[in-house]
Order: sequence, then C-alpha cells, then structure tokens
Amino acid sequence: MSTRLSRRTFSTSTRLIAGLVAASALTTAAIASESEDLGKSVTFTQDVAPIFMESCVSCHRPGELGPMSLLSYTEARPWAKSIRRAVTEREMPPWDAVPGPVKFSNDISLSDDEIATIVAWVDQGAPRGDDRHMPEAPEFTEGWRLGEPDVVIDLPEYAVPAEGEDLFPTVLVDVDLPEDRYLRGIELQVDNASVLHHLVVFQGNLSMSDEIIDHRSDDARKPNPLEQPGLLYVWAAGSPPGVFPKGIGRTLEKNPTLSLNFHYHPYGEATTDASKIGLYFTDEEPGRELVTTTTLNPGLMLPANTTDYGLKSYYVFPEDSKIVSMLPHMHQRGKAISYTLTYPSGESERILDVPNYDFNWQWIYYLEEPKLVPAGTWLTVEGHWDNSADNPNNPDPNVDVLWGDGSNFEMLAGIFDMVAVHSKRPKPVKLKDVVAQMLARHDPNESYSVNMGLMPFGLYLPREGTGMFYFPQSTATLSIDLPDLIWDGNDVLVNTYFLRGAADSLPISVTATLGDDGKLSGKMVYGRHLTLEEARQLGDKGRSIAGRRLVAPATSSGD
Repeated sequence: MSTRLSRRTFSTSTRLIAGLVAASALTTAAIASESEDLGKSVTFTQDVAPIFMESCVSCHRPGELGPMSLLSYTEARPWAKSIRRAVTEREMPPWDAVPGPVKFSNDISLSDDEIATIVAWVDQGAPRGDDRHMPEAPEFTEGWRLGEPDVVIDLPEYAVPAEGEDLFPTVLVDVDLPEDRYLRGIELQVDNASVLHHLVVFQGNLSMSDEIIDHRSDDARKPNPLEQPGLLYVWAAGSPPGVFPKGIGRTLEKNPTLSLNFHYHPYGEATTDASKIGLYFTDEEPGRELVTTTTLNPGLMLPANTTDYGLKSYYVFPEDSKIVSMLPHMHQRGKAISYTLTYPSGESERILDVPNYDFNWQWIYYLEEPKLVPAGTWLTVEGHWDNSADNPNNPDPNVDVLWGDGSNFEMLAGIFDMVAVHSKRPKPVKLKDVVAQMLARHDPNESYSVNMGLMPFGLYLPREGTGMFYFPQSTATLSIDLPDLIWDGNDVLVNTYFLRGAADSLPISVTATLGDDGKLSGKMVYGRHLTLEEARQLGDKGRSIAGRRLVAPATSSGD
C-alpha cells in the first residue's frame, strides 16, 4: 500500500488539524533540526524521488486520485512547500496510527529520516540534482492483479457530481453463489480512480452511511438486526488486493449479500464510476476461520458544543484467540480512538492508538503477526469526539448527536478480525456466560443477570455513579453507559438509547423493582424515556424482564 494525498489536502479549503503537530512523534522544529544534521545537500533525483516512487506515485500519477503527479521533478517542484507542510504535520501519508507495541503490515507512514530528507530538500531550495540518479518509475499492473477472478461482480454505475460534499453511499448486492466457498482473496478493479477514495466490503447487511442503494434481487434474504457481518476487504487509493494470511481464511456463504460502503470525492467534473469486484476461491479448507467481531456503544449521546466527549465500549474474549486486524469506526465528529487489552494478570497494553482520527480515511490495520489474546482478556475501545465549532468537519455543533448510519450522526464501533487458537472456529458461546464474565468486573452486590424472553443481558446498577448495560451477541457485545440511573428505594429507572436494527438508535427505559430475595422484575419500554411516576403507571405496557442479583441477599437465622 502506498502514500496517497487527497485533493482536499492541497485545496484552499484544507482542514486544520488541531494539535496534530504536537501529537506527532516529531515536531516541525525537531524535524527541521534533524534535516540540518543531514550534513549534505539534498536533491530531488538522488534523495527525494526514491521516497516518492516507493510511497507516493501509486496515487500521484496521471489518472489517479492524487491532485498532482510526482513522477518527475517538473511535476513535483511547484508543490514543494505544500508537500513539506503535509509530511511534517503527518497529514500525509494518511496513516492515522502512532507507533506502538504492535506492528502493522500495511503501515505506509514515512520514517523520521524520510520526512527530514524531504524537509531538507525544500529548505535548500528544492534542487533538481543529476538526472543520472533519477530512479525508474515503478510498473503498475493493468487489469486483475491476482489473475482472472472466479467470480466477477459488476457494480452498478454511480454518478458523481462535479462539486459538492463527499459522498458515502452503501450499495447492497447479492452474489449468485450456489454453495459455500472458501475465500482466499478479493480485488477491486477501479473504473474511475479520479473520484473513488475508498471502499469497505462486508459479507452481510451493514451500512455506514445514510444513502442506501439496494441492488439485491426481490427474493434476497431479509436483513437480520442481530446478524454479524464479516469484514472482507478495505480498499483505498493505492491499496493492493486483499489476500488472507497463510492458514487463515473465510467462508463466503451461499448466495451472500455484500455491503459495499463507498467514499467518492467530487473533483470539478461530473463523472461516473462502475468498478468491479473479483472474488478468488480455494478448495483447500483453511486451518483457521476468520471471524469478524465488534464492540459497540449505541447509547452514545454526544452533547452539543462539546470539544472532548469520551466514551468506551468493551469486549471480553471467551477463549484463547488471535487478533488479525482492526477497523475502528466513528463519523465526522470523531477525533481519537484506541484499542486497549487488559489481560487476566491485570496488565494493560494499547495495541492501536489513533490520536487524530480522520473519517475520510477508513483504515483496516493488519497486524504483521496476529496478536495472542488469552481467554478472559478485556478489550476496551475508547472514542473521543469534538462536537464544537472548532471542528471544521462538524455538520452542526449546536445539536445533540445520537448513534446513526448517516455521517451526520455518530458511532463508536471497534471492529476486529480474530481466529481461535485451539480450533478452526471460535466455539459457540452461551450468552449468559458472557454476561457473567462482563459483570465480573463490577461489585456483585450491584450487578444483575437479566432475561427478556430468550435474550440475556447484564445490568450494573450502583446506588451512586454510572451503571452499565451489557448486551452480548454471538460475536459482538453492546456496552452502554448508564449515567442517568435513578434509584428510589428499591425501584430503579434506567433511561438510555439502544439499537433499532443497525441503522440508528431509539430511546428505551428499563424500570424494575428489587425484591428482598435479590430478584429484579420489571419492564423494558421502547421509543421513549420515562419518569419514575410514568414507570409506576405502566401496567401491562412494555416487555417483561426478570433477573437476579449476582450475590444472594444475606439472611438472618433469628434468635
């Protein structure tokens, strides 16, 4: 994967990235100081062109997404000062993660030495150098890079206007596949690289935007709100085809639905895109089946005019596993996100840190070596948002923001791919056991295992402070903070937000009474928040819930 600069980078409307330089490993001053220590004259042909050929020209050449070509000195020289700014502020290459204990195979960031070389070249007047030192431009393969696919999906044509905001359509297609197949690779053949910025491909019905284009047949299966989509591929300008690691694969189910989450960038000329997706199969059964897992916090309610609002979501590993990749997801107000593992020993390790999240670049972070995670380890995904006027990407700082697919709404989704260590696939989990694991971190005197029909969930309901709502699914967990927790005697009222399908959230209320025997009984009401008085007058309204406190109440033996 190679460096890429969006047209937005060098336009007059370039966004300001507050604090970016301070958060970088090197400040501008430090880079300038290092460039002075190079102790030699720096030229384009001998020093800078090799960096561009290695990291930039996959996008910065004619017909690609980059706003200019960097194949020659004549083309690059007018942009020298802009390039200097972009690389010193680490706005380009658009790699958002900072160095940490985990290495990523698709890390396209420039090294400190490379940045210092570019800075020195510009500061020395951007000299050309001897043309005899100019490296050869890389060769770019035309057509399918993995060879002819087993299945080609012709995507519907999409019209991109000349001007306007970036477009984020989700296209749903069904694939004519008469039987399950083992997928070994996936490739995007781009029709119009001038406007296509990135694409995220899921198996299953999953939208990341508010424009849904359904191209499935009439008899396509209906979406299941509890379905866990599988992450198949993330393409961005310059990306190579997606090939699964050796011994690891994914089953593409019979006649699957694919969700294609696009990002298009208008560039001044009305045009269209009709790209193709190639699927590559193998008859060799993979030793380990890749499973996409997600931790969500749909209780998100981002207050208006807030500069730094933080929220967390959690997942607990029920068995020894290995993390293969990570895809953090927020929307336009998102400003930082991280993944932290807390091991059974109590030690913690941050395995992904994105201090300057950019919604315009949807990265999947592929680990060089899958990360071993022992059973009982907690994953904490922490997001931060800027819903103020200081955020130039903010659609409207004066509104409270809830969970939703549309980019004007927000999300906290920690998506990751993993494999089981001791078996081909992760073992089926008993949801009530997952509830018990998640409640185990809290005071058992204030923790309740609850059922609503066949749906188990957990409630941590302290008499003071913020509670938690845990709702596990087969390979995902919803974690919802409960700051508006109200106890009145043994009556408790919870007002929060919950998922309505996968598209948006709706208000819910949980009202219950704690009996002397430690049992919790009450109702869950969808679509509105209640007061205590309204909760007491529900009658037969709402869905019944029943639960028990994890620690039985103490009993007296009498005299």
